[in-house]
Amino acid sequence: MPTITITAIQDDPHTVYQKLNPASRVRGIDALQLLVDAGLSVLDDGGVLRAQIAEAVPSADNGLWKVLPDGTMETTWKIKPGVKWHDGVPFTSADLLFT
Repeated sequence: MPTITITAIQDDPHTVYQKLNPASRVRGIDALQLLVDAGLSVLDDGGVLRAQIAEAVPSADNGLWKVLPDGTMETTWKIKPGVKWHDGVPFTSADLLFT
């Protein structure tokens, strides 16, 4: 069964991304931003980057982040199987390219 998250805010938000309107004091907008702005990874309360839509956060240890001999880097993100949009359409790498 999918996880359902519900949040409430106490006013009409001016933006969903709080950093675009730092003077706004709408209580609950931080929770709304987390719901709308789901990403491949998220910082937890301890400041640690955790996988959210991705299977894992790329690192040198897991081989998903590589420093190549010419000094460039290669990062590979893998999307968790079965991730879907709210309408049931699968989430794909094309969605990331679009955004």
